[in-house]
Amino acid sequence: MRDCFRVLFHYSIQILSALSIIVLTACTKPIGDRLPEFFLFDSIFPPLYKVSGEVTGLMGQSLILSNADGNTVQLDCLSCPPAQNVPFQFPEGMRTDSRYYVKISSYPSNPTQICDVYQNAGLIDNSHIDNVVVQCEDGYRVSGAVSGLAGSGLVITLNGTQSMTLNAGATAFTFPIPEYVSVDPSYVRVTSQPTNPWQTCQFNIVDGGGNAVADYTSGDVDISGNPIECTTNVKNVSAQIVGLAYDGLQVTINGSPYTYNAGATTTALVPTASGQPYGIFVTASPSGQQCSVVYGGGNGTTTLVQNADIVARIECNTNTYSVAGAITGLTGSGLRIQMTGAYLDTTPYTKSVTPAAGATGYSFAGGLHYGDTISTLTITQQPSSPAQFCSFSSGGTSYSYTGGSVTGNVTLPSVVCSTNTLQGTVSGYSAPSTGLVVRYNDTTTATSQQIALEPGDAFTFPTVIGHSYTLSIVAQPYNPGYDCLFSDNTTTISGTISSSSVTQNISCNPTPPAAFPTISMAGVTNTITFAGPPGAKLCYRTDGGNPACALAAGGTAYSRGGECASGSTQYGGSFTISSTTTFRAVSCLTLSAFDQSAATLYTATVAGTAATPTFSPAGGVYSNDLSVSISSTTAGATIFYNKTGSALGCDGTNAESSFPSGGSISVGATGTTFYAIACKAGMNASSQSSSTYTLQVAAPTIEHDAYGKVTISGTTSGATYRYSTLGANPTCITGTSYTGAFVYPLTKESIRVIGCKASYMPSSVSTRVVRVKADIRVTGLYTGNLDWAEEQNGVTSAYSETGAGSNGALLTTSYPVAGYQYKVRIEQQVTAVPGPRCLIGNGSGDYYIMERVWVPTANFDVSIGCAVFAFKDTPNPFITKTFYVNRCPVGQEWDAIYGGCTGPPGGYKYCAFSDNKCNVGVSGGFYVTSDSPLHSACWGLSHGPYGGWRPFQSAAFLNTLLNLVLGSASARTQSLPGISEGTAYWSGQADGLDATRALYVIAGTPFAGGHIAIKTDLKPLFCQSEDP
Repeated sequence: MRDCFRVLFHYSIQILSALSIIVLTACTKPIGDRLPEFFLFDSIFPPLYKVSGEVTGLMGQSLILSNADGNTVQLDCLSCPPAQNVPFQFPEGMRTDSRYYVKISSYPSNPTQICDVYQNAGLIDNSHIDNVVVQCEDGYRVSGAVSGLAGSGLVITLNGTQSMTLNAGATAFTFPIPEYVSVDPSYVRVTSQPTNPWQTCQFNIVDGGGNAVADYTSGDVDISGNPIECTTNVKNVSAQIVGLAYDGLQVTINGSPYTYNAGATTTALVPTASGQPYGIFVTASPSGQQCSVVYGGGNGTTTLVQNADIVARIECNTNTYSVAGAITGLTGSGLRIQMTGAYLDTTPYTKSVTPAAGATGYSFAGGLHYGDTISTLTITQQPSSPAQFCSFSSGGTSYSYTGGSVTGNVTLPSVVCSTNTLQGTVSGYSAPSTGLVVRYNDTTTATSQQIALEPGDAFTFPTVIGHSYTLSIVAQPYNPGYDCLFSDNTTTISGTISSSSVTQNISCNPTPPAAFPTISMAGVTNTITFAGPPGAKLCYRTDGGNPACALAAGGTAYSRGGECASGSTQYGGSFTISSTTTFRAVSCLTLSAFDQSAATLYTATVAGTAATPTFSPAGGVYSNDLSVSISSTTAGATIFYNKTGSALGCDGTNAESSFPSGGSISVGATGTTFYAIACKAGMNASSQSSSTYTLQVAAPTIEHDAYGKVTISGTTSGATYRYSTLGANPTCITGTSYTGAFVYPLTKESIRVIGCKASYMPSSVSTRVVRVKADIRVTGLYTGNLDWAEEQNGVTSAYSETGAGSNGALLTTSYPVAGYQYKVRIEQQVTAVPGPRCLIGNGSGDYYIMERVWVPTANFDVSIGCAVFAFKDTPNPFITKTFYVNRCPVGQEWDAIYGGCTGPPGGYKYCAFSDNKCNVGVSGGFYVTSDSPLHSACWGLSHGPYGGWRPFQSAAFLNTLLNLVLGSASARTQSLPGISEGTAYWSGQADGLDATRALYVIAGTPFAGGHIAIKTDLKPLFCQSEDP
């Protein structure tokens, strides 16, 4: 740690007074490193460093650069063009650690250029900054015109990167920052509209994006020809009107007067420009209402329209007026006065008021409004405690108002109340009797009052002197009953009130009790009947309790009559019971008096009911006539029945017949329904039961044998049958009648059969697919394996048969469906040597080598015959080339130059031409002698223009032969080898049917002609001449 320094400089009093600095610092670095911090002179007079650089590519004038400390420098290109590189330096220096930042304050003009500044910011670090670079290149400014701008804050944007704000009064604009000439065109758009006042500003012409287009050609771009035009927004000034019920509301909007009538809900819309003052005032309310602007009305001077419609609110409240009248003499309570009328909108109203005792006036709550009407006033209830009579001062308890519609406070007629009375006492009326009711009727005012009196009560009615009246006993006491009368022995008395107090007394005498009711039950019907005194109501109970009479429910006391008390049931007519029941009953009588009889006790014992009949067998569908038994489990019961369903009676009512339980009846027709009841003396009839029987022919059974013979039968006795083979269902009218077994016709349709019988429903239609038996046999398969298949309706069965040296073997038995295509085909011919060719055929004389199709019917059979075919050589070279390809025996080849077959014969043996004998050791184990069947076969084939035969081994020739079977005779003679003058030599006869008969022999099937040995033994032709 080095020593500390204290340095004090005395330059002047000013310096000392300004910088009285004593530096006392503990330092940890060498003094050389700390000199800028501690050298006191530098602290007082710090060194300043300049910021400078170079402008490249300057062409224009008035480029102004500014620094962070506020210094600026202007550069002009004095020798341009061409462009110059011009150095610059800010005139004022900057202290160490000061931040410098050089930017462009004004871009060059004349010509316009755009410049970018590089290495333009940092901190001064004890040295000058001289590496600031300003690069300038050609640019252009965009300017334009504005009209009508009255608001502030119009913002326009150039190419989305440079914005400028225009305020009220501006007529032109120029974007301060030029655009690069490579940016062409430029786009100017309005991005914010002016306010105070609010305006809408837009270019006259814009592209699809809302931009004004500035196309650069050379120099600055002026788009004043497409100016920004501003128009001040106009908004509507109006008010909502709420509650206007009368005509004549007067309003001014922005100084203009308007008048509105009842029901109006809004004022006129007054267009007003943004920034203009507005005001809405109510200048006059309609009669009967007070209206005012509650909000939004403005003051007409300083409240200005901005950028939204002005909607104020005017509320109108209807005036309320009192409706009242005076009362004199009211000392009682309960007086009720009613007022009726209609409101201004014609809705009717009813209002009531009940003044308190001692009240001197009455008024109706809520009053009425201007234009309401009053119709009537009515005293609907007189006061009591004490009883009084009140009426309107005009006389009577009703008043019709004629004052017209309400236009102010209403004074109603006064009410006058008096306390005059009509009174009396009741004698001879004692508990527990109750129910005496007395009514007072003021006939002058047509009003009435009534009082229910209990034993010991007196009665008092308020009256009016001079009014006429009637006094009536409207309900007599009961339980026990009394006859109560006035002093003149009547129940009604009349008179005129002539004094303040009138007395009319009542005396009562007991009435005799009512007669008790009687109860009876009729026979076995379990019907209960009550009887009682005339005019009485009969009340009963069945739960062991005592029945009782009571006042009728509802109504006023004076109108009540005898009824059944709670828990008791009132008799309303005869009824039935289902079990033994004990009744208790009383009579409730209302004549001149009301009373209850003594109780009647009666026990009704219920008779039994016969058991409901059942049917055996139960109802349902049956295929033969049947007998139905009807029975009841009640011993000794009799069954009554009918087939109409009418209600049956045990006296035979509506019955077709009857018989003891368990008897039977026959069902002879379909759809029969039996209805039955069971009856027995001393018992009620059973409920009526029923059972329905349907007779329907049983579904027919269809059978057929292996040859398609069809037999139809069924289980319904006497039924007949009709059938169809045409694909449609038969009916009992259509179709073929079945008379016995028949052979199914050639059709692929199933047989359909229906059964019929008189009085029966037809059976359902039975169907069956008819199949016929097909025995498939093979002949002549001596060597190798034969693969074959049968197919019907897409189902294939495959078989393989091995040669066993026998003929006529049954390969399979099949049952194809009659009428549907049935196919037998050879899948693989025998490949053994010597190899026979197998054919498919039947008794019709048709043969096919690969496939045969039938539509099977009755007596259907199929055969497969296998044989070695023979053919004759011919020297005709044309025919040789055409038909004798591969004609030589196995092991030999045809010599195309010299003709004939060459090479070993490959196992074939030959018959000598002279004696037609085959050599010993014939392939297959045959030894042929002159008397063998094979000798005869070879001999038979020696007929023809040429001698010498050999086995036929060419499948192509075989197919040619088979195809000619169904062809014309000329086709056969022209195509077969060795033909001479139309004579074929494929069989022992030279005629036009040679080819066809050759097939008969080859397949082993008999034909009309000789060669008995061949057709008997079914041997294949196995001979070949030694002749080449």
